[in-house]
Amino acid sequence: NASLPGADLVGFCCDDTGTRFLFGEVKTSTDQRHPPQVMYGRSGMTWQLETNAQNLGVQHALIKWLHHRCTAATLRALYRSAVTRYLESAGNDLLIVGVLLRDSECDERDIASRARHLARRLAAPTQAELMAWYLPLPINQWAAGVGGPA
Repeated sequence: NASLPGADLVGFCCDDTGTRFLFGEVKTSTDQRHPPQVMYGRSGMTWQLETNAQNLGVQHALIKWLHHRCTAATLRALYRSAVTRYLESAGNDLLIVGVLLRDSECDERDIASRARHLARRLAAPTQAELMAWYLPLPINQWAAGVGGPA
């Protein structure tokens, strides 16, 4: 079930210093440009990731959405740890993740300029990770490729 504010990925990331919130976006593209159009504009990945990292209203909605889903004791402990880290950092200790799925040849231009842009725009200690996955099937065959309906 998608989160209400629209982030595609909502969860936790554990590292050496504890647990923090992870908010992310996933985009697919058959666009032959590098980077593809889905990386730009108000519906593009870069703008959405910036919003997830900087907009307190969006963050609070995501955190509240996650709170209602963390009913098991282990998830509740992760949630409390992430909330503590979030509050102690004035809302800046987040992991922001962008995943671009493509059916084209690998090209670092797909995410390199967008990663540099985000690095300049996000306040420390917010961390962003952008990645591109290049799959060997055309996008219109992905569902069948994993055994789903065509």
